[in-house]
Amino acid sequence: GGSGWNQQRSSAGTGMTVDNWTYGPEWNPGSVMQVVDEGTGTYRVHEGTGPIRRFIDNGNGTFSATAFYPETLAANGGAQELLLTDNRGSQWAFHDATTSLFGKLKSFKDPAQNTTSLTYGTSGVSTGKLVQAVTTSTSGSDTITETWTYDYWLTGGSAGRLEKVTLKW
Repeated sequence: GGSGWNQQRSSAGTGMTVDNWTYGPEWNPGSVMQVVDEGTGTYRVHEGTGPIRRFIDNGNGTFSATAFYPETLAANGGAQELLLTDNRGSQWAFHDATTSLFGKLKSFKDPAQNTTSLTYGTSGVSTGKLVQAVTTSTSGSDTITETWTYDYWLTGGSAGRLEKVTLKW
């Protein structure tokens, strides 16, 4: 199954372009998952740059895997999301087709209920790009929160490209 959530990313190099729906030109996400509608009633779940699972839409909020996978995919219409769940209890929520962010990772929850929630930009150069990831975990009676903020260049030749990532805890 998928590896959950991580902050790995690398530069593809100056002048190179990769399919980077989250970080902007020249950035290659490590393990950011997304759902892609293949247009044939089939949804493909990607992790990073490679496909990991394919599901056929049954038309009733359920999906059938095209091969044996330990993960399941289901619609959660009330929350406007698609939920991928593995056999360990980890769950990935993706924005569904009723939103402009279709297929982008919305949140990740591990079996211990530690959660990472992602927020995407709604205007300007950050539209549709990851602008914040908040991870909340519990250790004993302590709640630990990490907030990753993604900033993008606003003007010039680098407008829309990732400028910096800040961690606050």
